[in-house]
Amino acid sequence: MNKFAVINFFLFQLVWFTCALLTEYASWLLLPLIALHFAVFKHRSRDFKLLPIASVGIAFDFLMFKLGILTFNEGFFPAWLCLLWLMFVLSLNYSFEWMNKLNVFINALIGGIFGPLSYFAAVKFGALGMGVAQTQFLFIYALGWALIMPLLIYLNNRPYYKLS
Repeated sequence: MNKFAVINFFLFQLVWFTCALLTEYASWLLLPLIALHFAVFKHRSRDFKLLPIASVGIAFDFLMFKLGILTFNEGFFPAWLCLLWLMFVLSLNYSFEWMNKLNVFINALIGGIFGPLSYFAAVKFGALGMGVAQTQFLFIYALGWALIMPLLIYLNNRPYYKLS
């Protein structure tokens, strides 16, 4: 694992825990952390071009919010969740780079297991809530992430996002 993957791993964890534990201040705290990514990482142009891919996850979570499946203490869709998605896609070529080499079914399995677990942990920390029964919530997010993860990897592997 190269030093950029290690730095990205810790930076992503810092962003995730900021969202989970400091929800009220997360939007303001994440902006400098994302800026730090661009200050430290040398492939800024490629990373910047990758940011629109986050719209896949943001759209999914926004739909879940509008359907009442995902809830927030703020009562509205928070900016910190959008910023978390930006940091997640920035991780696709660093700490999650190994996933780019896996087949679509393995990525679906990984997404279907670890995506919902991440949201469930955020629920336990009080960062977000479930508007449906726990089993329904986990099933919906498992299905959603089983589709989202391979799609993100596919989009990330398009020539437009690769180094020239």
